[in-house]
Amino acid sequence: MAQRWPTLAVLAAVALAAAACGGSASGGAAESRRRAPAAPPRPTPTKDLARHAAGGYHLVRQPVVLARRAEPGEPPQAVSAVVRLNRALPAGDDGAGALFYVQGAGPDAEAERYGRASRHCYGNVVGQDHPSPAARDPHDGTVVPLEIDIEGVERSIRVTTVVHVTTIRRMHALLRGLGCNPR
Repeated sequence: MAQRWPTLAVLAAVALAAAACGGSASGGAAESRRRAPAAPPRPTPTKDLARHAAGGYHLVRQPVVLARRAEPGEPPQAVSAVVRLNRALPAGDDGAGALFYVQGAGPDAEAERYGRASRHCYGNVVGQDHPSPAARDPHDGTVVPLEIDIEGVERSIRVTTVVHVTTIRRMHALLRGLGCNPR
């Protein structure tokens, strides 16, 4: 019996040491090989927006992507993207010379000036013909890629932003926060 106690003490010490190292006697190696879950995508931080500049154009504030839930039986809705740039976009054929793409879905027409001209705000309805996944089943807070192709500029502005499934009142508040209110 005297020999059993030292053996149990040694086993207890080994178990405590394994627990302290984050492993166990049965599956310590398997636990250490598990990967941490992937972090959810995040919108491009406002302080990093200027790093995504293209041809001298950059976003001044975080873009706003607006969506509306379709009623049961209705087709998916298009989403709207509103951006504020550091300077005016070139004139295009039917508006400003820029196209906005949300999750790869493109617009049917060029972007339009929105609000005061001095604020350089532009909006575009995206995905009328081929809605993006964000428009098919919109969820408030979903992070989506936004790409802005500017006429005459070789590279696109690419950022990630948040989808806002919103009411009219909240939409106006979001646009005021962007500095793009029409008044």
